[in-house]
Amino acid sequence: MKFFTQKTKYISQSGFTLIEVMVAVSIFAIIMTVGIGALLIINNTYRQSEVERQSVDSLTYVLETMSREIRTAQSWTTTANGSSFEFVDQDNLDITYQTYPFLNNAGTGIEMIVKAPLNNSNQNGTPAIPYGTYDLTPVNVTISDTSADGLVHAPGGGLTFTIEKGANGTGQSYVQINLGGIVTYGSRSATFSFQTGVSKRVLD
Repeated sequence: MKFFTQKTKYISQSGFTLIEVMVAVSIFAIIMTVGIGALLIINNTYRQSEVERQSVDSLTYVLETMSREIRTAQSWTTTANGSSFEFVDQDNLDITYQTYPFLNNAGTGIEMIVKAPLNNSNQNGTPAIPYGTYDLTPVNVTISDTSADGLVHAPGGGLTFTIEKGANGTGQSYVQINLGGIVTYGSRSATFSFQTGVSKRVLD
């Protein structure tokens, strides 16, 4: 008779030690911390860029509105330092663009002052817009050419107007508008500076 014997092979199975698990978890935690930090920085940068873009778009719209109103004005006047600009629009409304101080005096904003028409009515017999003072400053924007808030502002900051007459003081007038300041988002800020020119359609 033949006897068959079955040999059993034992395989040694060993797992991870506690130290190895702790090292792996620590490395994973470090990687996740760095990754989340990078994502937060990217998200914050994106939000800041969006705020800056929206503010710049709003400032561009304000400048376009001012230019359109000034271009069709009947007459122009400005202060000696060019800090305000007053004109009579095509509806005979007396309008002034200038800056005004914020409550904390750390900067200024843009305002439009509308006064009664010269003949007490416009072409339609009613005021084009209600009389009063209107704030044109976009959110998160400070119009300023000073360093009262401890920030370095763009050259030519603030709001200034410079009128140039045509040849021999007659003809078509031209006004140069300079606008500068800062856009803030939380503790971050960025400077801006705009310049545009407007020629009056009506000859002097």
